[in-house]
Amino acid sequence: MYSICITGWSPGFRKVSHTSLLQNSLGMSLSQAKATTDRVLAGERVILTASSQKAAEMLLKLLIELGVHAELTDV
Repeated sequence: MYSICITGWSPGFRKVSHTSLLQNSLGMSLSQAKATTDRVLAGERVILTASSQKAAEMLLKLLIELGVHAELTDV
């Protein structure tokens, strides 16, 4: 499995789009995605898991475009 570690966010972070991305890309429910977004906003370190390296790289790219500080890690 491949993981993305979210370490923070930049001013202008698009939280609604972030929540939507988590729902669509990872199959999270609205409440799970919103709770994850709230954790990011609170400055918590958040780990997301993707099924493949390609999926993780695409998700990472999209997260960065939304204003997230994140990196790809192997697990």
